[in-house]
Amino acid sequence: MRVVVAHENLDFDALGSMVLAGRLFPGSVLALIGGLEGPLKEIAPLLEDRLDLVPAAEIPVERVTEVVLVDNARPERIGPFKALVGRVPFLVFDHHPRAPGDVPAVGGRVAQVGATVSLLIPLIRERGLTLTPLEATLAYAGIWEDTGGFSFPSTTPQDLEAAYFLAQQGAEIPRVREWVRPQLGEEAREVLKSLIRTAKVVERQGFRLLLARAQEEGYVPALAPLAHALLDLHEAHGVLLVLRLAREVLLIARSRERLDVGHWLSQVGGGGHPRAAFARVRGVRNAVRRLLESLPQYLEPESTLAEVMSAPVETLRPTTVREALRILEERGYGAMPVVEPLEGGRVRVLGLARRRDLRKAERLGLAEYPVEGFLARALVLPPETPLSEVEPHLKAGGGRVLVGES
Repeated sequence: MRVVVAHENLDFDALGSMVLAGRLFPGSVLALIGGLEGPLKEIAPLLEDRLDLVPAAEIPVERVTEVVLVDNARPERIGPFKALVGRVPFLVFDHHPRAPGDVPAVGGRVAQVGATVSLLIPLIRERGLTLTPLEATLAYAGIWEDTGGFSFPSTTPQDLEAAYFLAQQGAEIPRVREWVRPQLGEEAREVLKSLIRTAKVVERQGFRLLLARAQEEGYVPALAPLAHALLDLHEAHGVLLVLRLAREVLLIARSRERLDVGHWLSQVGGGGHPRAAFARVRGVRNAVRRLLESLPQYLEPESTLAEVMSAPVETLRPTTVREALRILEERGYGAMPVVEPLEGGRVRVLGLARRRDLRKAERLGLAEYPVEGFLARALVLPPETPLSEVEPHLKAGGGRVLVGES
């Protein structure tokens, strides 16, 4: 068995590198040591079926024959796999300089670039592999986080070339900006504290608008990171900041979806583009009231599950763990619903067969058991469900819901 390992408290570079290593070394088990760091704690529940991470405690160390170590070379950071150092081959891919006591490597790549992901991308390209949008987005987030959005001195041309390739592969760069929160300077943190103290959420037709106020007499930092930080903190769809300066009042608006803030702020003399706009106003109370009262008429209709669902859905019939796992791996799915046919062409959903659950059952010697004994609960929502109501169900359902009549 070959395992891919990084370190405890995974960050985006470690996770993105593990995903890429899994593509370079098919059949590897991606081992999770410890927990996740920062925003990954929030993102992982939505992606768990597609990431296919296996807790290190569930992997029989005695069966491991090779370790691929990414974004790390310190044996004390690899949990139970430290016992394998000197006993099995280690391939090390790391952007940190080598140091005494590092794991001895029989192969891999070590170089001082901005992110470990950037060392793996050339191998992906050499083999002609195509990445999924999710894989490309996670890898791009790793480069973005470790290079500070390509602004840190450690950033190299190789990082930029890797990011360019990932963008070509379908990396969702706006999502990366949501996932990876920028570091704020001292002045910005003070303004952010004021905004957080006054923040309140206004909801209209499923759209969550965050309204926050601050007063600043001196230097005003760049406000875009503050707006995005507030959006992340409150899980809002849009934000309106009211910033009182010495001689004027600024309104700064940002939107992720459904609201063209440039058009919205034009009614109070402002402007911009659909996702970012600002206005200078004098009668701030009347301006804010007018904006809030008019918000519903500026909102695009909310999307429903029927508009974004994938169809038709491939399903499994009751079978063995081994056969279900074979089908999942053959088709490249992290999970598939298991259904039982009923009269009239209808089906009854028994649950979700998830690849990570079936692999665990296989490791326990239960491959010939009925798959029905290892199913996760399947959440079924009607097609007219607004997307704003879906996210809590996605977190509960491992990033997947079924659409139909329950």
